[in-house]
Amino acid sequence: MTANGGRRRGDASLTVLSTVLFNLATGISFVAVPLLALQARYTATQIGLLIALSAVSQMIARGFMGPLLRRRPDRVFVVTACVLTALSCGVLAVSTSVVAFVAAELAQGLARAMFWTGIQTHVVRAARTAVGGLTLVNIAGGVGSLVGPIVAGLLSEVSPEVALMGGVAVGVGSVVPAVMLIKLPVFEKARRESGMIWRRPGVSAACWTAVGTGTWKGVLNSYVPVALALASQSSTTIGILIATGNGACLLGTAVSGWVKRFGTNGSLLIGIVCTGAGTAAIGPTASLTIAVAIALVISGIGAGVLQTVGPAVAAEVVHPQEQGDVIASVGLFRAAALFAAPAGMAGMVLIAPLSVAFVVVGGLVMLPALSLRKFALRT
Repeated sequence: MTANGGRRRGDASLTVLSTVLFNLATGISFVAVPLLALQARYTATQIGLLIALSAVSQMIARGFMGPLLRRRPDRVFVVTACVLTALSCGVLAVSTSVVAFVAAELAQGLARAMFWTGIQTHVVRAARTAVGGLTLVNIAGGVGSLVGPIVAGLLSEVSPEVALMGGVAVGVGSVVPAVMLIKLPVFEKARRESGMIWRRPGVSAACWTAVGTGTWKGVLNSYVPVALALASQSSTTIGILIATGNGACLLGTAVSGWVKRFGTNGSLLIGIVCTGAGTAAIGPTASLTIAVAIALVISGIGAGVLQTVGPAVAAEVVHPQEQGDVIASVGLFRAAALFAAPAGMAGMVLIAPLSVAFVVVGGLVMLPALSLRKFALRT
């Protein structure tokens, strides 16, 4: 094995470990935070709006990530994100005030923006292929997201605060492998084509797929636990069901290479339809454990395909020095959906049952499929 080969494998191992731990910590918070808010007697609308705040800070941060990656190495953002996610869990473990929720959600959104832009940029440059690198981190993230909700559900049987303290411990642990990542050079300023980068063929497709994955993730992290809790599911069952969705997303990521045989248009269509149809079915089936599990599996597989195929296509069609910008742009669309989904549902539940809100959101996720040829890269 060459020195470079050994260094690359070592970096890949550290990337996997930091991604697993970061997503384990956030996976704990995604279940514990809504349960804590319900325990503190916040309404479903208030919970949706509070959780949507994380997407606000994420959108703002994503807008600056491209230029910042030309000033600081990507691993700096990964390390900072790990620290922030531990702090966000810690704040809510000691206080359930509105100020604490706002601060924690803003920190969580900033952490997710920094981590995913940083780690995806890192693997796209360090791995042999963009698809291979992104598949690696998405699978690693899926493992953490699979275990995190289960841990949160079990610990929340004691109290959501205990679950959040577990999130603090894991978040602190994720800092160690993040610090040890290879220090890659910052991006140079590349000569750009005219027009917005997100309008280019391939990049446009990735941005629209990010809307689908962001909507699914935003709903999973906010109103899915709420719907399940209101349907009298236990906290342990809720944790297992959320983990089921995340596990399905992991499966979707793993099979994305096979799905891509249908071409970019075909793979995106499969991902969009599965994500939207599965999401629409979650609310109406919330009280039926097996049925809601099937809905989470279908939507999760679709989201896993979209979150892997889309960014990989975008990273491969731009100049190497623009990869940081394009990954940040795709992430910005995802963050916008992370905000719009829970915020929109918060408004809908004021005038309609929560189950109807799920159906509406699922239908909106599938809308891009109607005009797929307009924005997808032909293969």
